[in-house]
Formats: sequence, C-alpha cells, structure tokens
Amino acid sequence: MKRMNLVKLAVLAATMGVLTACGSQSGSTASTTVATEAAGAAESKENEESSESAESVAWPTGTVKWVVAANAGGGTDGMARVMTNYLQTATGEAMTVVNDSTGNGTVAYETVRNAAADGATLLFYHSTLPIQYYQGIYDKDPSDPENFTVIANVVNQGNGDVLCVPSDAPYDTLEDLVAYCEANPGTVTFGNQNGGFGQLEALLFEDRAGIDINFVDAGGQADSIVALLGGNIDCTLISLDAALQYEEAGDMKLLGICNEERAKDAPDLPTMKEQGYDVVFKSDMYVFGPANMDSALVESINAVLQGAAEDAEVAESLANFNTGYEAMSVEESRQAWSDVCATIKEMCELAGYDVSSK
Repeated sequence: MKRMNLVKLAVLAATMGVLTACGSQSGSTASTTVATEAAGAAESKENEESSESAESVAWPTGTVKWVVAANAGGGTDGMARVMTNYLQTATGEAMTVVNDSTGNGTVAYETVRNAAADGATLLFYHSTLPIQYYQGIYDKDPSDPENFTVIANVVNQGNGDVLCVPSDAPYDTLEDLVAYCEANPGTVTFGNQNGGFGQLEALLFEDRAGIDINFVDAGGQADSIVALLGGNIDCTLISLDAALQYEEAGDMKLLGICNEERAKDAPDLPTMKEQGYDVVFKSDMYVFGPANMDSALVESINAVLQGAAEDAEVAESLANFNTGYEAMSVEESRQAWSDVCATIKEMCELAGYDVSSK
C-alpha cells in the first residue's frame, strides 16, 4: 500500500508540473485530463494488486502434520513419505507423518475431520475410506464436503487389478469366461479377500456381465494366488506386477485389467471396459483436510502439491510402487473423488454391504 501511495504522489507531481508549464485554459484542461487518467490507472493497478493479495494464501506457514490411516512400512505410508519428503525440500517447512491405524483408521479420519481448517493437519489416504463408510465401519460420509475437504488427487498413475485364471483354464478371453459362466451358472468360483477390492471388483464384473458366479473368501493376494494355482478357485483378481510374473512363468492367463486405458507395462493386455464390461477401479491417493477450508488456501496447497508431479526424484520413488503422479486441479480432484465414491457405493450395494442409508 505504501508503494502505491508513492505512485499516486508521482502522478500528482507530474500533474502539477504539467499545470505549471501550461498557461492557457485549454492547456490546463488537457493536462487535468491526462492527470486524471494517470491517477485512475494507478488506482486500478492498486485494486488489482489488492485483489491478487486477497486470493493468494501462503502455505505452509509452519509444520504440517500428515495423518496416514495405515501402519508405517506399508505402501500407503511409503507413498505418503515420498510426497512429504518432496514438500519439505520444496517449501523448507517441516512435514511430519503420523501413522494411526487405530479403529481400522477411523481415529485418523476423526483427527483430521476435527482439526483446525488451517492446512496444518491433513489426511493422506485412499478409497478404503468410502468402503468403510458404506460398510458401516465409519459413520461420516467422506464424499460430503461438510465432513472433509478434498484438496488433491496425488498418486494416480497406478493400475487396477487383473482378472487371472489358471493356464489350463477352458477359457482364453473374457468373452470365453462369460460364455462359460452363462452355460454353467454359479459353478465358476472367484476367490479374493472378503470385503476387499478383489471381491468388490468381482461382484461388479458379475453385474456388468449379467452372469452368476460363486464368490469365496480366499484371503489376501498371496493366499488367493496359492488357491488359484492349487485349483481351489477358478479366478482371482490380483495386482498387475504379480500377474505378469505368473503369466511369464506360464502359470496364469490374464483376461483383463480394471483400467480405464491399457497399462503402459502391459500394452497387449486389454481392459475389461474395452471388452464390453465397464469394470474400472484403481485406488488413487488423495489429500483431504477438515471441512470448510478457505478456498484460496485449498488452491495454494493443491498448487504446491502439483510441483511434485514434475519432480524427477518423486517419479523415481513412486516407480518403486509401480505408480506415478499426474497433477490434478482442485476441481478435477473433487470430480475424481466423487466418481470413486459412487463406484464404491455401487460395489458395496452389490456385495450387500451398503448401510449408509440405515
């Protein structure tokens, strides 16, 4: 403001000089017009700078606590630390990761939901959050802006699961599998962990294909692979990196991936969607804050996070998790989160888990 007052004084001095030099009434009138226009321009510039200042919010202004609803050492924690290490270097402010899986992560959710809306306490997590809401494990709707503010979609270049069958299965394509299920309803067994992503994806495929499958709880990914190779189940959904290893060894056939587009690491593997079955699901990472955060603050945090998408060290580190980061705006991130929550709601309804309306 002081600098702008000096601008106005300079304009006034120039005006007085012009008026002194001009002796005629017409010269005075012309000079007054010039001076008025100059003063107006200075006022306009001051208003613009004031507006820009009002829209720009500094972040961070001190230590930021990142709450991760998972134990240290796992994939979610690892990706959180990749991002916070970048932010600490880029901003010069301390970034503290707090792991809290208490109550299946619900304590972490509540820590952030009840925090001050100043950007100093944020949640780094993924689509397990809405799954737990629809299953009744957590009672706050994560898609409701009155509970959480979606700030950014940050780690989003991973792949969905792959539908795998044994190498000697009587079907070579997804179309073959669907035809077999139609001819033998309820006899094809899908195995994954009950309540996990694999079960929800399998049930969504069953619905999209209009078939009848038999789903059983085969445990986590490692146990599901053993069950498939041992002939105890007919199909399973596992991560792409594991699926490719077993395909290369000649133990499995890969029928489709739950991606929107083909995976860069497996360009010959068709998506389930392109084969006519709209089963698209992958677990991206998001940054959330408490409800009612200032929109300018949210934009500032998102802008700082976007810088990580251009950082070579971040890319190299995330590659170790078979994923990456493509920057998204606040609006894009919120739309992506809305879509994820809608898909998970449908999945949970199919599984008979959705208790959100009760």
